[in-house]
Amino acid sequence: MLTAKEIVKESKDRLNPKTTGKKWAKVRNIAGIIAGVGGGLLLIPVMPAAAIPYIQAVTIISSVLAGRAYLDKSKSLIKK
Repeated sequence: MLTAKEIVKESKDRLNPKTTGKKWAKVRNIAGIIAGVGGGLLLIPVMPAAAIPYIQAVTIISSVLAGRAYLDKSKSLIKK
């Protein structure tokens, strides 16, 4: 069973972007850019109504991928 200090340390390690592996860092960056562009497109007032659900889907999927990649700390979880 983990102590409170160990849980806090692991949480800080997971939130530190320097401990993200190379592959996940690339995925995080690309998905973050796609999600940002998609969110920006949704703010445009003159947008065809048929395009909105597709842009929302791409934005949500990219946001989920970026969040998952951000929390993957494969380098910090390797026991030394």
